[in-house]
Amino acid sequence: MTLTVTELLASTRPAVVQALVDATFDATETFRSQPSTVLDIMRTESAELLATNLGELDDNRLEDIYHVLASELADSPIPTPEGIGNARRIRLGTAPELDDYNPVIMWDLSFARRTLARRASD
Repeated sequence: MTLTVTELLASTRPAVVQALVDATFDATETFRSQPSTVLDIMRTESAELLATNLGELDDNRLEDIYHVLASELADSPIPTPEGIGNARRIRLGTAPELDDYNPVIMWDLSFARRTLARRASD
C-alpha cells in the first residue's frame, strides 16, 4: 500500500496527512488482528469491487483471498526495499519511461516515524 499526497498538502496540512498515516497504521493492525471484521467488510463494502475484478466469490474463496493478503501485509505500512523493487518492476512493464526515475526520492517517512514513536510510547 502506498499513500501519496502532494508536497503542498504535506506542508500546509500536516495534521491531515498525519491523521491519514495514523489511520493506515490502524487499518493494518485491524486487517491483521480482526479477520472477521475484515471479511465482513469484504462481503459488504468491497463486494462489488471484488466481483468486478475476481468474479463472484463464495465465503471460502473470500477467506482464501483474505489469508493471502494477510500473509503479504507487513507489520507496519512502511515500504520495504523488496516492496519498492517489486512495485517498480510492475510499473515499468506499463511505463518504461520511468526506468531512470528513483521512486525513493518522493517519500517522506517523517509522518510514519511519528506514528511509530507514538505507538511505542502508548
